[in-house]
Amino acid sequence: MSTTIAIINQKGGTGKTTTAVNLAAGLARLDHKVLLIDLDPQAHATYGLGVDLDESELPTISEVLGEENLPLADILLDTSEENLKLAPSDIRLARTARLMDSRTFRESVLKKVIARVEGFDYIIIDCQPTLDVLSINALVCADKILIPTQLAGHALKGLSDLLSTLESIKNGDPYDWRILLTMVTGHGEERQAQAVRILDPIKDRILETRIPRTEAIERSQMEGESDEPLIPIVLSKTSNRGSQAYRALVKEVLEKWPA
Repeated sequence: MSTTIAIINQKGGTGKTTTAVNLAAGLARLDHKVLLIDLDPQAHATYGLGVDLDESELPTISEVLGEENLPLADILLDTSEENLKLAPSDIRLARTARLMDSRTFRESVLKKVIARVEGFDYIIIDCQPTLDVLSINALVCADKILIPTQLAGHALKGLSDLLSTLESIKNGDPYDWRILLTMVTGHGEERQAQAVRILDPIKDRILETRIPRTEAIERSQMEGESDEPLIPIVLSKTSNRGSQAYRALVKEVLEKWPA
């Protein structure tokens, strides 16, 4: 049975997609069968694995959740990592989301889709930074929630709103959720320390891994030739703080959420 992890934060710019891509690739490199579902119409996770569907007629997750009702298996793409499959996205998903709003049981569409999927140890869902019908679908079907969060006041406010949403969705059945601190720098140490103190009541939910803000992580999202897939930094042959941090995240996820 698969472990489904939704990676979500309604605040943008927290490293959510970078985390989704690197966690999925890192788990796959360790011989786990992984499916990455891009549930964001901006398709950053799709692009992050080197797939460009802008001029393609290939079906995406939009045709799975929409009126076409395609089987998920029909849209899965191979990636450069043998054990990693991608359910791609594109801008058509925005229209599908609007249509889903008028459907009955709209919050459980993705859950029914995933229930028919076999052969994966982990299913990673990259959500868009809004709590719309797509993100609610991800939360409904997820076993685990990973929340990338910056140590900044506006980001912490978004975290508070998200946690309130989690409580309302599960109706008292608690989620297994964790916070991943991202874009950690050596600057503004007092401000970051103050933010950590704000999180003290939920410190047991904070992962030990810290993802630093580094040029290597940003560069890893842009490298690669046009005819070759991008390489997630977790798979980088060179050792740097970014690759080490994401490898540590993969290890911690395996310890806390074994498949």
